[in-house]
Amino acid sequence: MQKAKLENWSVVGLGGPYTAPEAFVQVLRGEVYGHPDFTDGEKVTSSALTFMKNGIAKTKNTKYDLGFPEVEYAAWCIRHGYNVYKGC
Repeated sequence: MQKAKLENWSVVGLGGPYTAPEAFVQVLRGEVYGHPDFTDGEKVTSSALTFMKNGIAKTKNTKYDLGFPEVEYAAWCIRHGYNVYKGC
């Protein structure tokens, strides 16, 4: 499994207006560092999240250390009672 750090990140759902709720996928978006396939600071969208807790997120092939979240996403998490710094 590859390892990387993600800064200025957020969790987003992928799907369209006709996507069944069970078919929505949650992914990470942010600036990646230390990933062999991307330039440091490049904005990326991950594959589907499989795990997220205590500042660690995993997808099928990558383990991300989560740095600071994107400001607007952090504000949304706080407003909705989620601890964004432990992986919202």
